[in-house]
Amino acid sequence: MKLEGYSYSDDAAIEITTQGKLIESIIAIQNPSENNFIIGPGFVDLQVNGYGGIDYNEIQVDPLRLASIAKALYQVGVTFHLPTLITNDIHQISKLIRQVGAVCKQDELARWSIGGLHLEGPFISPLDGPRGAHPTA
Repeated sequence: MKLEGYSYSDDAAIEITTQGKLIESIIAIQNPSENNFIIGPGFVDLQVNGYGGIDYNEIQVDPLRLASIAKALYQVGVTFHLPTLITNDIHQISKLIRQVGAVCKQDELARWSIGGLHLEGPFISPLDGPRGAHPTA
């Protein structure tokens, strides 16, 4: 497959050729087609609580439902993200961590897209001020 557009870094006209899931070549071209694509690396989001009506902080009957978050983010250019698990009981956080692990084992795009976890507790400071809006408990 070939894709023509303009490089995000210097606005040069380029053509990308892919073979399956791999980039085969990136070359400069003189006369790009009439599209206005800007081509660059995918976006990274370091704090995703959820997306598209699905929340990483809810226990799912089927953890594979969480795979739709990675797919929806991918469609808007976010190719790598960290699910955020908000302040909660340690047992609930443990269940949520296992749930994200399960979706990564079962879904290839989720496995490629999820690079780790952003945990917001129970590691928050017990002191007023640094703790912010998070409950002391």
